[in-house]
Amino acid sequence: MSILGMRGRQAQAPTEHFAYPPASNRDVSVTVGDVVGHADPDFIPGDPNWLQIRVTIANVGNRTIRFTEAKEQLADGTVIGSARTATELLKPPNMVATTAGIMGVGAAGMVVGSFLFPPAALLSGAAIVLGPMFMADRMAKTVERVNREGIQAGPIAPGTSTSGLLFVPAVTGQTALLVFYEVGGSQESLVVERAAN
Repeated sequence: MSILGMRGRQAQAPTEHFAYPPASNRDVSVTVGDVVGHADPDFIPGDPNWLQIRVTIANVGNRTIRFTEAKEQLADGTVIGSARTATELLKPPNMVATTAGIMGVGAAGMVVGSFLFPPAALLSGAAIVLGPMFMADRMAKTVERVNREGIQAGPIAPGTSTSGLLFVPAVTGQTALLVFYEVGGSQESLVVERAAN
């Protein structure tokens, strides 16, 4: 069964491949597991313009660290924040909010990279009309899964790790993930380079 008006407007699989080799420094080791897009049955976001990334952060040093956040970096150096709440995942990423105060935002508020799935290509009159009927249930399910499976900021003791899902905007031109953490009162980061396509 198809929604009236949606024929021919389904989002296509992305042409970009997202994979990240492990990265480490004296404090942390980061490994990236599955990178999931909207066509995967395990995809949580309600909008296809997100990437769902399973990340494991291990403390390999001898001091407790505090994982604070993760972001993505584009080829031009622009840094884009990850989703902070489950409700953000129900709509296209808000590039103005996720890049506030960061260079690389164009005059129209869009990042230099473009969405893998332009929002206009996914809409139809029937989908807009029927959307509110399903939004409450979708939101509740999304919030529950993100709370259960999303990676949480917090302390990581030496010799232990934390893992969970990270959600970043699915934009072209992404070159790396940036993992930010605190150790000994200092803010540090680790670059997890994206593998070449």
